[in-house]
Amino acid sequence: HLLEVQPELYEEPFNLTYRDVVCVAIAGLCHDMGHPMFSHMFEAYVQEVASKHMLAQHPPGYETTPAGAEALRQYQQWTHEHTSVGMFRHMLRVNPGLRSGLVEFGLREEDFVFIEELMCPPEGMDLLLENQDAEWPCRGRPHTHAFLYEIVSNWRSGADVDKFDYFTRDAFYLGLKSTVDVRRYIQSLRVMRDTRSTVATSHAEKTLFTLSPDEKQVDTLRLDAAQTRMNLYRKAYKHKTSVKFDYHMRRVLELMEPHIRIPGEGGRMLTMAQAAVEGDMEAFQYIDDSIIRQMLRTPLPELKPAQDEYHRRFTRREIAVLVGETEVDAAVDTAAVARELVRGYNRRRGAARELVEGEVVVQQVKLGHGMKSADPARNVVFYSSKELQRYLNEDSGKKIDKCPAVVRYDHGVPVPKLYRVLCFFDPQPGAGEASEGCFELLTEVFKEFGEGVGGRLVRVRGVMGCSPARLSKL
Repeated sequence: HLLEVQPELYEEPFNLTYRDVVCVAIAGLCHDMGHPMFSHMFEAYVQEVASKHMLAQHPPGYETTPAGAEALRQYQQWTHEHTSVGMFRHMLRVNPGLRSGLVEFGLREEDFVFIEELMCPPEGMDLLLENQDAEWPCRGRPHTHAFLYEIVSNWRSGADVDKFDYFTRDAFYLGLKSTVDVRRYIQSLRVMRDTRSTVATSHAEKTLFTLSPDEKQVDTLRLDAAQTRMNLYRKAYKHKTSVKFDYHMRRVLELMEPHIRIPGEGGRMLTMAQAAVEGDMEAFQYIDDSIIRQMLRTPLPELKPAQDEYHRRFTRREIAVLVGETEVDAAVDTAAVARELVRGYNRRRGAARELVEGEVVVQQVKLGHGMKSADPARNVVFYSSKELQRYLNEDSGKKIDKCPAVVRYDHGVPVPKLYRVLCFFDPQPGAGEASEGCFELLTEVFKEFGEGVGGRLVRVRGVMGCSPARLSKL
């Protein structure tokens, strides 16, 4: 599209070639290879659960040492994006014919670096915004190709082909309405100058170039994309049932973790989390859904707790029951909230049975448009189609990228990020019968918690949809 509407991209200072097109296509195909089983849930497992398991293998206070602090940071900051780069390198290393074939096709060593940077942009890209003489952090391409780094993983606004892909696909298959007209947005894109940003270079062209949509698309970024993403998270990705089963599966993985070993590079035997955090792709490539099936079929006594937990939750459907949901503006300490709810319940329980730790589960979901609390349009350079056409009509030899008719929205209203706090009642086996009164009291305590933190109550279950017979089975 860009090369069709702006043939000057073949010329100085861009000099785009087929290699650039191929690299962007490969990055688009490979950027999610780092997703292991259960997608983002495994990320949460590594960051929240496996990190605690790792610390438990060391003496108390290990996290306060330099080595412990670094190990904890690696667990808590692990994401699939960096692992996608590792998997891409591994794929080329173990398939020499693939690399040689790409080289024979015309790709060079810097192209492989470029592909990795497209999948996971280097740190420091945000320092280029509204900065003069900043250092260009990429090695795969010069700063004149900055706009190419906004296609697969857009560090400016989050509006990239990855999001457009799942907006369209997931909304369709979930029966949800997506108000984002992806085709129209992409067709409006032009390569323009961002005169607010320059880089330190000896090159004659110091300005950064960016993907600029028509100013008519500002609401697509601010409203349509934000609302579609929010709807997908509320109604699917972070729906109460999804959150509940994610929690139960994380518990199964936690019970499996110490007893599952996967052969990695050099014959090392690694746990699932170790393979992910340490970037051992030889082991990581086997972390898929089949691990659960293998675990269920393995007659090892050490795996019996994990097998029992899986069958209890997923076979017999003995699952936690929603107490309520509330939305707050700031993150909460879920463990502290759960303890507070248990204490509040036990103080007022009367003749109802006492709750023990672990029977009240609090989960937190962050809802937003993917750019934290920033206005997604703030860092985008828009253009006026009327002014652009007038500029080009003055001289047929003029180049689009030199058009001064740009529009910016520097003072947009930030889109607030919300946190949805979900409370579940999960009676433990042998803890005693859970009555309607027990559940009603816990509901009241949760409602009071929400009011105390200024939350907006989304729903409470009460005893509706949760019969005494079902409560007694839990």
